[in-house]
Amino acid sequence: MLSLDKSNSLKLNSLTQFINKAHLSVWLWDMRNEDFIFISNKLMDQLKLITNKKITKREIYRLIEKTSSHDLKDLQETLKEKTEFFHSYFIGLPNGDSIWFDTTIVAIEDEQNDLEFAAGFVSERREIGNPENNKIPNHQDEYTNLPNLIYGRKFLQKIIDENKQKKRKFTLFKVIIPTYANILTTLGHEVAEQILLETSRRLNQFMFDKGFLFHSYTDGWYAIIQKSENIHEIAKQLIEVVQESMTINQQKVHLTANVGIGIYPNDGENVVDLIKHTTIATINAVELGPGRIGFYIQDNSIDLLRQSQLTADLFQSIQNAEFYLEYQPQINVKTLEVTGAEALLRWKHPIWGNVPPNEFIPLAQDLGLGENITTFVIGKAIKQLRIWEDAGVPNPKVAINLAPENFLIPHLYDNIKKTLNRHKVDPEQLEIEITEETKLKYDEILVNTIKKIQSLGTRLALDDMGDGFSSIYDLVHYNFNTVKIDRQAIDDLENNKKQQIIIKSLLDLCSRLQVKTVVEGVERRKQFDMIRKMGADEIQGYYFSPSISSQEMLKWFQMKYATPSNDNEVRRLDRRKCFRLTLPSSLLAGMKILSIQEKEISLERNTKILIQNIGPGGIKFASYLILPTNKDIVYGFDLQLLGEHYNLAGRIVWSREIKKNIFEYGVEFSISETKREKLTSSLLQLSALLREKPSYVDSSMTEDDPILYLSKLVFNKRNNK
Repeated sequence: MLSLDKSNSLKLNSLTQFINKAHLSVWLWDMRNEDFIFISNKLMDQLKLITNKKITKREIYRLIEKTSSHDLKDLQETLKEKTEFFHSYFIGLPNGDSIWFDTTIVAIEDEQNDLEFAAGFVSERREIGNPENNKIPNHQDEYTNLPNLIYGRKFLQKIIDENKQKKRKFTLFKVIIPTYANILTTLGHEVAEQILLETSRRLNQFMFDKGFLFHSYTDGWYAIIQKSENIHEIAKQLIEVVQESMTINQQKVHLTANVGIGIYPNDGENVVDLIKHTTIATINAVELGPGRIGFYIQDNSIDLLRQSQLTADLFQSIQNAEFYLEYQPQINVKTLEVTGAEALLRWKHPIWGNVPPNEFIPLAQDLGLGENITTFVIGKAIKQLRIWEDAGVPNPKVAINLAPENFLIPHLYDNIKKTLNRHKVDPEQLEIEITEETKLKYDEILVNTIKKIQSLGTRLALDDMGDGFSSIYDLVHYNFNTVKIDRQAIDDLENNKKQQIIIKSLLDLCSRLQVKTVVEGVERRKQFDMIRKMGADEIQGYYFSPSISSQEMLKWFQMKYATPSNDNEVRRLDRRKCFRLTLPSSLLAGMKILSIQEKEISLERNTKILIQNIGPGGIKFASYLILPTNKDIVYGFDLQLLGEHYNLAGRIVWSREIKKNIFEYGVEFSISETKREKLTSSLLQLSALLREKPSYVDSSMTEDDPILYLSKLVFNKRNNK
């Protein structure tokens, strides 16, 4: 080993002069005083290049620790184990270019063979333009020039090792462009690759002084930041970086982005789990809509299984024509005339039953199938108008729902125009509803497409007003013909004075603007009477009819006037062979899927549910999960009664929605007689206890209102707050 007498300053000065004249990038670290004794001029120039901040001692520490992959104060322990080691590191520059640093660190001992100095020898590989000669095998992504997944996983392992030892948290972000598959198929590989490269450059520029960025094929970008505070703000900034418009081949491009957040060690103590759970967090973000942030939620195992199967089956379901349209009648509130219908896309999955559109449409868009589904809806709805008219319905009208991003689909206008012409349908019979789940973008492509479609005579409606980001200015900017008020805005209209004031004001405003109003989700007589008195034009909802088949809708069109449904109550299978005990407070329980079509399912975690009543034959429970009444799915229920622990199996035999996104289910047990007798004994004891103390509550119960409790779970699931 090289021995250097620290007291011999002449010897040290000669060495440093030689290093500077040779233009070498070198630093020397004093082990005993834990400080630098030398940084070469060449290395200082490099450090100035990779930061836009003043070069202070703190900045020097930070940057050299980056290039050496070590906390400098911990070098001594590492060098005791091995006297030399090599490290490659990627750093993004402020202008979006990047540098690979190769650093060799060696130990320098004194005459007693004790560690005295550490010397770092640094060389760089800059990636600008087309750096074919500088590429590092197995480390660099060929499309983005960023570190690839192989290198990123190794680096993530190093960060985990360091933080595990120091018991510190850090954050892993995953950034995706959910519509990238669609971009690839519609704009072509060349444009898609340019978008990928420009997005990588922007993210690299954003991350250069914050942490480490690597790319995962075309699946997105991972960003490692060595802190766990202000993560929501960082995630928002990452989304803004991606969503800022860019110009590719003289064409302005608008992207949408989602970010998933994983926190070490909460969301994974190893590389595999942390990446897996951060990816799940990204899936959760996509479920919430473009521009949203997601977290990993530990109690949604059934959700993940369901989503995994739906994703796998989506392609095949489209090919097998498993999608179909149902129609919900729209009723004039004054005359009770059936004025039209809203076309609603449905998917009946062989296992999960009727899957709601707000669940499968985001999945389809992620897979690049958004245009296929949009084309299907347009074709089926317009063709159905011709069928109804041929059956004798004069001038039937139908509304179809499109998200704002659908208006960016190439040839959307041509598709609508050709389909109308092919079936000889008057454009005024078609109304396009723009959902409000995504904030309307005032970009040129969207506005021009809307204007072209309106020029045909097709009508335009703003859907779900009152459930999102609606702006009064949108009514003017987009020249809507119709405003649809969301069911959530009237859910407690009879009892909520504020809701009454808001709805009345909104209806008055639309009337003055000569914009037709349709109130959705009307379910009760009092609701209907109040809405009619307030001056709404039309309503739709279960008070008159749920969504129905095209054949049933024909009968509605043929009516002189509509009559309220006599079957507003949900019919439930309730054939109880045994008594049921209604609980004074909801019983907290866990649920998982045990088998599907006799195939055993292994889920890591239970999902929380609230049991309302229980008997030897089954239970009634409430949940935010959307579950089918399918005898081929066996569920497991984990609960406690009077200190006794029970694992019970059963099948869901009925369901109903008690509030938006909150459901009740009836379960019939499939358990042994021995287990049933034990459960009966506990229930009889609890029944006797409740007769003596009707308000009895123990630690396995919650006194919270079930809807409020489950709404909190949904909120936490979406926001992890």
